[in-house]
Amino acid sequence: MFPKYMDSYACEHLIGEGVLPEHFNDDRLGRVLDQLYLKRLSGIFTLIALAAVKNLEWIYHRYT
Repeated sequence: MFPKYMDSYACEHLIGEGVLPEHFNDDRLGRVLDQLYLKRLSGIFTLIALAAVKNLEWIYHRYT
């Protein structure tokens, strides 16, 4: 299902060189979700949110 869905996207352009639609399948998706769970997804989200806030603070201070 996923490779057929991903055919409509430029995977190499969006994700990285060498990434092809056939790399996306339900087994791989399941493994990624399992790893995110083990790494505590909320912690990952917090790190992303903090990085975004720092970036926005820099933009705010630079242009105000």
